[in-house]
Amino acid sequence: MLITAGNICHYLIAQRVLSSASVVDGDFAVIDVSGRNRNFKVIRQRNSGYFVKQIQQWDAQTVAMLQCEAACYWLARNDSSFAPLATVMPEFHSYDLDRHVLITELIPEGENLYEHLRRVGGFSVEVAARLGQVMGTYHRALGNGLNDSQHTAIFPRQVPWILSADQRNSHPFKELSPATSELLDVVEKSPQLRQALDEIRNGWCAASLMHGDMRLENCIVVRRGADDQWNLKIVDWELADIGDPCWDLGSIIQAFITASIMSLPLETEGSGEMKTAANRAGVQLAIRSFWNSYVAERRMEEDGLLERCLRYGAARMIQSAYEYVQFSPQVSSKALYLLQVSGEILKDPSRAASEIRGQKSVVRSQ
Repeated sequence: MLITAGNICHYLIAQRVLSSASVVDGDFAVIDVSGRNRNFKVIRQRNSGYFVKQIQQWDAQTVAMLQCEAACYWLARNDSSFAPLATVMPEFHSYDLDRHVLITELIPEGENLYEHLRRVGGFSVEVAARLGQVMGTYHRALGNGLNDSQHTAIFPRQVPWILSADQRNSHPFKELSPATSELLDVVEKSPQLRQALDEIRNGWCAASLMHGDMRLENCIVVRRGADDQWNLKIVDWELADIGDPCWDLGSIIQAFITASIMSLPLETEGSGEMKTAANRAGVQLAIRSFWNSYVAERRMEEDGLLERCLRYGAARMIQSAYEYVQFSPQVSSKALYLLQVSGEILKDPSRAASEIRGQKSVVRSQ
């Protein structure tokens, strides 16, 4: 059964998630927000809403990814070792193993960080600090507790594909766009980038649970409470794995820089404005706020951690460049500039770390 906007109410009633009375009373509305998966927002005025996700492609890899996400929700509520995750996830309702349908809480009045950035027209240091606090909280709380869980065996402990030369040569976007192959050639013909990616892979440490796909779109924020504080949840745990938590931290750092470049109008392609986008004060302050909040919440000394995260973030930025051109006929100036920024960070992560701490801009103007 494929879930559609027309039959979803019948499915939810059959699953006893929804009562027929609430539908008859009009307390039910559906918004189709499908993308890679079939996604639906079920909105209710007098009761909690739902987010319903079903796979589009019924291949083994896609099925395994949704099952991984469902497992993370289940573990957060049934395995004490994973319990700290419950505070950063939406409420879990059910997973239909036969139809591959995941149902979670619909976060009321929530918007993802990229939407928030576009709406307010800039980076919020308050929201960035809240994100650092949330990630620091669950990283600290998880600690070494996962070693005591028998459920960690379900995670494959794979490194991100961008770090593996073999996987880069058959990367998942190759058949979708000529631009991805062209961009891959740029990376593979750069001894500096290849060596840096191989070194990061060799230093990979599978020490804790990582989200695996930390991006602004997967961070949902909403103002709540009498004190009007930001609340934040992390969604889309399909790529979660036992891995290196620095990958998630680096992914967020690069996401701020990448968003500042990608959000520029198309007419800035190749212009001086694009080349200085990552130097905007708002980007610098957001990254600094995120990092300082994370370190404070972890109650730890940095001790080279920022440099390590920056190297991972630079690798993730190369992956972002691939994602940006996956449906394009040719490589854009923005994608090539992401490779340039990544190369600068990988060349001297200590310098980049000093810049984040407030001394200079993250990326030198050209």
